[in-house]
Amino acid sequence: MYYFQLLHGGGVIMRIIKKRNLKLERQTNKIQREAIKDRLKYVIGVENIDVSDLDIITVSYDLLETNLKSLIEILREISYPVKERGFEKLRLNFIHYTEKNEHDNAMASESAGCSTCSSLGSCNLDHRHEVK
Repeated sequence: MYYFQLLHGGGVIMRIIKKRNLKLERQTNKIQREAIKDRLKYVIGVENIDVSDLDIITVSYDLLETNLKSLIEILREISYPVKERGFEKLRLNFIHYTEKNEHDNAMASESAGCSTCSSLGSCNLDHRHEVK
């Protein structure tokens, strides 16, 4: 999901919010899930973390500030590795590839203006764009 937000100074920031489900290698108990949540909530760009399932973490983040690959590495560092075998490995590799391309394209077109209303430079309209 892309969305643009008008700032007080007239500038526009772009955010690319992603929501991903990560399947852990093993099930976790409530204390472990809270430890995972406590670690991920300090990652810049992480918007929301749901650890209500025993072996699935749902995380929402701004792709312009962090990415799935970084989150998986953090989970591995704190001893809660994400399942990366078989189809899941293929799915994660595809996500890494598309996120890198999406991030690079957003950075390349950042100065091109608002693609939703076709304004050049900063969009000065008093609205919020949302493209799904």
